[in-house]
Amino acid sequence: MDQKQSFARRDKLRAIEISIQEQWAANQSFYSNPDERKKFFLTFPFPYANGRLHLGHCFSFSKCDFIARFKRLQGQNVLLPFAFHCTGMPISAAAKRLQRDLDTLKSGQELPKQCQYSSLLQMNIKEDEIHKFTDPYYWIRFFPSLGKEDLISFGSSVDWRRSFITTDENPYFNSFIEWHLTKLKEAGYVKFGQRPSIFSTQDGQLCADHDRREGEGVNPQEYTLIKQRVLKPELVDAALAGKNLFLVCATLRPETMYGQTNTFVLPEGEYGVFEMKNDELFVCSERSALNMAYQGLTKEEKKVNKVATVLGTQLIGLEIKAPLTNYEKVYVLPMPGIKMNKATGVVTSVPSDAPDDWATLRDLQKKPDFYKIKPEWADFKPIPIIDVPKYGDLAALTACDQLQIKSLKDKDLLQRAKEEVYKAGFYEGKMIIGKYKGMKVCDAKPLVRKDMIESGEALPYFEPENTVISRNGDECVVSYCDQWYITYENQEWKDRVKEHVKNNFETYNVKVKQELLDAIDWIREWGLSRSFGLGTKVPWDKQYLIESLSDSTIYFAYYTVAHYIQGDLNGTVPGLAGFTANQMTIPVYDYLYLGKDSEQVPPEMKPQLDVMRKEFLYYYPMNLRSSGKDLIKNHLIFALFNHAAVWKDQPQLWPKGYFCNGYILVDGQKMSKQLGNFKTVQDMIKIYGADATRLGCAEAGDLLDDANYELKLADSGILKLTTLEMYLEKIFPVIQNYRTQAQSKNIEFFDKVFESQINHQAIQVIQNYEEMKFRDVAKNGFHVLQGYKDDYLLAVQTEGPNKNLILKYIEIQLTLMNPIVPHITEYCYQKYFYPFVKDQGYPETLTKFVLPNVGTYVYDANVLRQYNYLQILMSSLRVAIAKYKETLKKQKKPEVINKVTLVVAKDFADWQKEVLIFMNRQLIDNEPGFDFNAQIKANKGKNMAAQLQFSNYIMGEYKQRGVDAINPNPTLDEEAFLNNFTQYIISDLKVKEFAIIDSIVAQKSDAKPVQQAGNNAQPGKPCPLFE
Repeated sequence: MDQKQSFARRDKLRAIEISIQEQWAANQSFYSNPDERKKFFLTFPFPYANGRLHLGHCFSFSKCDFIARFKRLQGQNVLLPFAFHCTGMPISAAAKRLQRDLDTLKSGQELPKQCQYSSLLQMNIKEDEIHKFTDPYYWIRFFPSLGKEDLISFGSSVDWRRSFITTDENPYFNSFIEWHLTKLKEAGYVKFGQRPSIFSTQDGQLCADHDRREGEGVNPQEYTLIKQRVLKPELVDAALAGKNLFLVCATLRPETMYGQTNTFVLPEGEYGVFEMKNDELFVCSERSALNMAYQGLTKEEKKVNKVATVLGTQLIGLEIKAPLTNYEKVYVLPMPGIKMNKATGVVTSVPSDAPDDWATLRDLQKKPDFYKIKPEWADFKPIPIIDVPKYGDLAALTACDQLQIKSLKDKDLLQRAKEEVYKAGFYEGKMIIGKYKGMKVCDAKPLVRKDMIESGEALPYFEPENTVISRNGDECVVSYCDQWYITYENQEWKDRVKEHVKNNFETYNVKVKQELLDAIDWIREWGLSRSFGLGTKVPWDKQYLIESLSDSTIYFAYYTVAHYIQGDLNGTVPGLAGFTANQMTIPVYDYLYLGKDSEQVPPEMKPQLDVMRKEFLYYYPMNLRSSGKDLIKNHLIFALFNHAAVWKDQPQLWPKGYFCNGYILVDGQKMSKQLGNFKTVQDMIKIYGADATRLGCAEAGDLLDDANYELKLADSGILKLTTLEMYLEKIFPVIQNYRTQAQSKNIEFFDKVFESQINHQAIQVIQNYEEMKFRDVAKNGFHVLQGYKDDYLLAVQTEGPNKNLILKYIEIQLTLMNPIVPHITEYCYQKYFYPFVKDQGYPETLTKFVLPNVGTYVYDANVLRQYNYLQILMSSLRVAIAKYKETLKKQKKPEVINKVTLVVAKDFADWQKEVLIFMNRQLIDNEPGFDFNAQIKANKGKNMAAQLQFSNYIMGEYKQRGVDAINPNPTLDEEAFLNNFTQYIISDLKVKEFAIIDSIVAQKSDAKPVQQAGNNAQPGKPCPLFE
């Protein structure tokens, strides 16, 4: 297909899409209002309104739109609303960056290629309008409407009356969030205080998930900072003589400090000597010192004062006093591979229970000259401190011996040993030393930590679990911040949410359910306030703003009545109820959402509020929320917690299900502007059109693993969809002339096959939709079904296709693929199919079409098995003929076959039946612990070798033909069946004669080839002879 033709096809599709979208808008096709039908309410996490929507957005949203359209096909009253999130730091940070860029330009300097100014240019913002974006509120007046345009062009089936933006720019939604947070506080779930938080030093405030360029989901990691006194500080630097100098190690296992034999540093690492409180000096990495500064450990709060810089090589050989160990002094030793961007860069060594430490110490003891150390520095024996049932009292040594770890080069084995020893030691081990001797390690850990901190031998220390980069580009630290926070650690609250997820919740994937349960267990306090950005002010403490993951947990309830409350996207005019934003008070929301009456609710508002409450209760609870997996550990569990708080005694109003998909790759790579594969929704619609893009979304996958969107699939989708339309354009002028009855038995059989295939696929596709397996929908509802149609047309060439079956095929294909490719299917339905069937009670549009009950799709499984047998047989005969002709060619004989004879077997031999019975016990009956091959070997019969060979052969047949292959009593009379297809076989194989011989007759033949064919034939597997 040349490029011009490709564009012509795409342009035709695009014209169809625009026309259908205009029709939907005019007909208000996706407006949902309460009625007598069963409702289905689903939502998608509102995207952040700081730019155009991209392919990642529409990939995740497509799952929502697919299932919404399918539920409408099932006759349900579907509500799919959509809104735009503006809360948080990103927009404010972008506005600040833009101001800096404009100041740079004004000064006559050049801007870097990657900057906020160029980013806006890439979004097609006019150069003379860019200055407007220095106002963060301009962003939220500009981009949401573009997002709406993008989704309309994508073919979304959204009720746009219920759309809104967040932040105080929208006074109505602002009042809703004030009510929501007030309810949390009244229930005792909100507190105030200092808590460790991910903090941007550049922004001067905590950096919540949505405020991060990198590190979403990363939380503060708590360590114990072990202080190891340097006995001769003057050896580090003469100026440090007499000072209180400590090497500090950040550990997760303070209870193992009894086993310290030395401390490790990175020889080439750059360390600093930093001033701390109480006239102490710490040796550590500069990065960790910055974290300490924001945790009140440095001499001057939030300030790092470095008095000296030292390399790791300068520290090696120092004598230090390590707390709790029995050794009076230990030495600083080299360790390759220490990460300077993790913890302090100083690593305490407990070789008894840390495989890495033991492997390093052992290497140092063996090769002191190589490591440039004195032998006596490493001449320390591991100290038994923990008894572990599986490993004894020197777990690391035992594990290294068991796994045959020879050196530090055995990295994978060391990692395995580390994981196994840590788990076994922490959960199963018992202390055999110290104050808590005899206590389980997991119980002793917090007690040892508490003792060390109280004695001044250690300090509490936090840092981010992994790197976190703010939107402004600085690496974040952990700081103690004054803030309001939500007490998600409340056990009673957790238990109610877990009970709901375990017993009353659909996740479509067991992994999602487990990840939700793990996240519910894991979550602790969550900061809800910050000082900078956009949003709603904390209603009882206006100096703070509510962060972006705390104002987005129950807004699904707002959707149900949003069109009554506000009249446009930004809330500048009242909605259908005619209320002002000031009228939407906490008592009014209590009346609306909780059914609580009070004198503070104006009587004149109640009639309209009653209507709104009825609508809320009609749509609630939310049936489904479709989301990317990145929100499992925050937003998705927060939504459950907050519903369980606001509607505590009404679990029937809590969300009923989540569907989560993985991240999207484009052509196997992460979407990136640098790689040239970053695609906006606008880009995709322009290049491929909406339906081809949507088909690509379906075919990219639905699992929790990352999906790969191949652009070639969208490109090929253009051809597939236009080919469908061209086929319908071709047949409908002549379809009236198609037959309605078959003249021959084999054509009648193919009619039955095609009808059963259509109905079977309909059942399969409906099941795929219910399980939200949209890749399988595209496969079974489009590709497989079209393949069946093509095979059918070939099979019935002599009489032509059955008119009613072709119409049924078209109906099934158009209706069941409508949720995936709604424009082309709607167009084809209205232009070709509906005019032909309008007198039969069909609706004018697919938006009003309701699928019949799945029970009406009846198929004949026996007919499909017979057809499968015929297809496999014909395929094997074609292959056999090709090989036979190749043999004739090599023998320089004419490559002509005039006759095909099939030798068919009606029954299995007794020993073969025995094998098949064994196979049924394992494969069909799923008999516990039964293995048919083991049973054959146990019998030790004289045919054992033949039986094993036969079972191996049948397994191959089973994978191809299914249960028919292992039925010891064949149900198909192959000879009678094939005799009905004599002419079909002759025509398909292009031969003159076709004959059948019973295998028993063939075995008695004088002709050796015939005799051999009789011996080789099996039920379901005839043996061919060619003449």
